[in-house]
Amino acid sequence: MSRFIDRIVVTPMTKAGAVPRRSGLLREEAAVLDTAYCETQSIGVHVAMTCTALVVGAGKTMVEPARFLPPMPVVLGLAATTMSDLRVLPESPARITRFATQLTHARELVMHQATQVTGREPGHADIAVQAWMMMAEDCLHVLQDFHALGQMTGLAIDMAADEPLSAALRACRVGGAPCLVDGAVTMPSWAQRRRARRIPLHMGAWLRSKGQLLPVRVTNVSRGGFGIAHAQALEVGAIAALTLETGRRFVCSVAWKRDGEAGLALAKDLPANDPLISGG
Repeated sequence: MSRFIDRIVVTPMTKAGAVPRRSGLLREEAAVLDTAYCETQSIGVHVAMTCTALVVGAGKTMVEPARFLPPMPVVLGLAATTMSDLRVLPESPARITRFATQLTHARELVMHQATQVTGREPGHADIAVQAWMMMAEDCLHVLQDFHALGQMTGLAIDMAADEPLSAALRACRVGGAPCLVDGAVTMPSWAQRRRARRIPLHMGAWLRSKGQLLPVRVTNVSRGGFGIAHAQALEVGAIAALTLETGRRFVCSVAWKRDGEAGLALAKDLPANDPLISGG
């Protein structure tokens, strides 16, 4: 369930003498940071799987590692801007921005080689493995930044629940293969997300994206997002804030758009007992 609250008190804890901009997070800021945290978790799982595939498949084709590449970040850039504005973790915005940029390059490294008919270029296996070991290191640092942010602001960050992911990233940064199960690269059981059926939903809503406030109608909901109608002005990949007529608010990304309809993807699935899913 989304954990968006009106204001979160920031404690006096800061790093490097940074002075918080003010005494609390706005609801929009909390929503962006919560979504970016969940996005980092998702990226981290795929970084671990990609690293594992590269390590166990050294010297072979890049097609297998390409199957596990993490998605490009949608919200991390906005989170870096938000954290810069808050001035509670002065080094984090640059670290998050660098992580997103390096992720693009690391993805391209694998995708380019996956399309080569003649196989890998000499020495490319070592280059790719080293690049993704660095990605594991960087992802671990970004995850730790969110942990520190949670301690400073009260944002709902579950460090204990992140320990399996942190352990996997630590293994990857030294050339380990934490996602290898019975000889196959597999998403770890702790990371598997259940897919949910789409449930019809007829509800008015407002969608804010790129400075526009648009009236839309929600047509269905799943644990992973919403389907909406009357969405002509949206841009695929854009960050959007959806406010239901009940007052509940979600930060999403526009996953697709077609013939006036669109799909909004949540960075973190709704829980199975959410009233929107369970009908409670």
